[in-house]
Amino acid sequence: MKRLLVAALAAALFSSPAFAARSIKASVNGLVCSFCAAAIEKRLKALSEVKAVYVDLTRKVVAVELKDGKDLSPEKIAEEIKDSGYDVVTIVRSEQSIQQIRAEKSK
Repeated sequence: MKRLLVAALAAALFSSPAFAARSIKASVNGLVCSFCAAAIEKRLKALSEVKAVYVDLTRKVVAVELKDGKDLSPEKIAEEIKDSGYDVVTIVRSEQSIQQIRAEKSK
């Protein structure tokens, strides 16, 4: 009974939205205009695992939030960005949502 309770609690915790917000954040060179941002957003949103895309031209950041239960490698994101004509400087996984990454801009 104790194991069942622990398993149920763990499942509830890790399926909640707080843990579900997985994203991949990349620093990208070459982003200079809204057309750059739109091209990357369109290409990345076409991937079935992608929930949302955020491009910050000022900070030269591209963030991709994944759908719940989906996964995508940072290498795949980097490949898509490179194929769009931009250079990926760094790329990391993050537990932040797009809203949290966007909020960093105002700090």
